[in-house]
Amino acid sequence: MDPAVTTNQPLTDQQGKILVPSGGKINPLDHLPEFQPVVIIDGRKKKQVDWAKGIIGSLRPLFLITGGDMLKLNEQFGVTVYPAPKSVIDRFFIERVPVILSRDGEQIRVEEVVP
Repeated sequence: MDPAVTTNQPLTDQQGKILVPSGGKINPLDHLPEFQPVVIIDGRKKKQVDWAKGIIGSLRPLFLITGGDMLKLNEQFGVTVYPAPKSVIDRFFIERVPVILSRDGEQIRVEEVVP
């Protein structure tokens, strides 16, 4: 999936210099040296939680949840867990979880997983 967005107005710096003209395309991956994998799960589903705990060491992902107790999951995972923003779910057309978002060149790969 292409994460690039098209601007509907010029983007300027603090002095008013145009950085991207109206209608220009910006790919955030061009400005990120590393893209940390993103894992989205339903924190209410034990099978998904157990699967996610098992990949912490190998992927070192950012965890987003569509439901569940963030504080409890923070403690279980030993890392901060965040709510999955609706904008991310909509942007990447996520219909089912768990999902892994990872970088594939200048694209973001959306991979559904069966735990």
